[in-house]
Amino acid sequence: MVPRPACCAGEGDLADIETAGEYTWPKSLGLIGWDVDPQGFGAIFARAIPPFVEPHLRVAVDDVLALADVDRFVCHPGGAKVVTALERALSLPQGSLDHEREVLKL
Repeated sequence: MVPRPACCAGEGDLADIETAGEYTWPKSLGLIGWDVDPQGFGAIFARAIPPFVEPHLRVAVDDVLALADVDRFVCHPGGAKVVTALERALSLPQGSLDHEREVLKL
C-alpha cells in the first residue's frame, strides 16, 4: 500500500477527499490495463475482475482505512458485477453503492 494524501475543499454536495491510496497485486497485469501495438491501443477489462475483487480488495482497503475515518466509499463502477463484488468485498449492505449503479443506469 502506498498512501497518498489528497485534499480538496468540500462545498455544497461535493466530497472532501482526505486520503487516497494505491495497491498493486502481483501477477494481476492481465486484469485491467492497456493493449498497445503498432495499430493503436485498447483497454483490457478481464471477466475475472469481479471474482478477483471479492477475496483480494479488502486487504488494500483496510490499509487505507487505517489512515482515515471513512464514512462513504466512492468507487469507479466498472460494471454491474464489479459493483456487486465491491459491496461484498467491503462488507457493505446491498445498495450501498447505488450511486455507482445509477452512473451505469442499472
